[in-house]
Amino acid sequence: MSANVVPLPKSEAQPEEPRRFRFGKQTLTRATAAFADTTGVTLRDTDLRGFVCRKQTSAWMLGVERKVRGKLHRISIAEFTPATKPGTIEAARDKAQAIMAELAAGTYLSPTDRAAMNARERDLVDLTIYSAPTFHGQENPHVRASTIESYGYAVKRMFLADVGMSDITPEMVRDEYRRMLGVTSPASASNALRSVRALWQSWADAHPAGQEPSPNPVSKLTGKRKAVKATPPREGALKPVERPLWWAEAERLAVHLGPTGTLYRALQMLFLTGCRRDEILHLRWAEVGADVITIPAERMKAGVELKRPITPGMRSILDAQRGASDEWVFPAVRGSGPARDPRKALKRIGVGDITPHDLRRTYISTAEVIGVPSVAIKMLVGHSTGDITEAYAKALRPQLPEFAERIETGLLS
Repeated sequence: MSANVVPLPKSEAQPEEPRRFRFGKQTLTRATAAFADTTGVTLRDTDLRGFVCRKQTSAWMLGVERKVRGKLHRISIAEFTPATKPGTIEAARDKAQAIMAELAAGTYLSPTDRAAMNARERDLVDLTIYSAPTFHGQENPHVRASTIESYGYAVKRMFLADVGMSDITPEMVRDEYRRMLGVTSPASASNALRSVRALWQSWADAHPAGQEPSPNPVSKLTGKRKAVKATPPREGALKPVERPLWWAEAERLAVHLGPTGTLYRALQMLFLTGCRRDEILHLRWAEVGADVITIPAERMKAGVELKRPITPGMRSILDAQRGASDEWVFPAVRGSGPARDPRKALKRIGVGDITPHDLRRTYISTAEVIGVPSVAIKMLVGHSTGDITEAYAKALRPQLPEFAERIETGLLS
């Protein structure tokens, strides 16, 4: 110690006030007074770990300071001043204990979270059938945009006026369904029913436990066999004699229209791949490799990435589309983004009464006729393969390019 520094006598030194003690009116009053000129002080209760009295600037706050699963939580409960009653301290201790139990269980909601929850509950009450498709997409981000668009179109055809989800009754659904049968096909009316059922269920599932509305108003209608007109599944496909005619006309229109013939090239790609409409229409150049196109899982109905071998016919289509867009293989003719609904282009080809999905059925049926293994067909068109072993699938993958070329030959012959 330097000879020039004279230590203070013990009687004149400032005693260090303890920061850990059992919180009471007197002990907290004495401690807060001792640290009156200090900021950033935390006093800790010795009877309840995590129960603290903190001072950041000028005010002292009773609350919780506890680290749970690596995250530090600081939660204020009540202000402490010399005028605070002893009962306030004990009530704050009980609340701190309850909060820490919720933190440990992962169920604690902050006031901000509770306000958000209340806003969400209000949104659920106010939701209408016309807004339900957007809500469904937010609740189910894995659902494709085209599905949400289809739901929106269906419910606007079924419900001529926008009604609240909580106001929809089985009788209302029945009446709207019967009206639709008078102006559209049974298949379209049934599709509208399925859309309403899915949207209503998504809305019901979003309610807090114990508050779910029930039952689904569509279920009562569909549960009675005679209430809904049966619609046989569509089995459309190009006949063998129609396939070369269809291809030739699609090629003629694509060449004749040049840059504006994108949709005909997209239809040709659907024909040669057996993929679903949006899996091809939304194809990006970044997904096109040297030997395969890779369709990401979020665009696949099965939710699994598809690596599709590129055949000679597919390559000629890709070569014809290069330069049309830097991003999209099949860009929209007007505006930005990918090509849109190809149904009108399909009608202009004029060969066979088919839909875009019928091209998928044409591909699958052709593959079956020429003897391609069913598992290989599933792997080529993106069907779920959960019922086969990975070892079998791994053994078949090297043969997929050969199978794809055999199917292409069968389609074009």
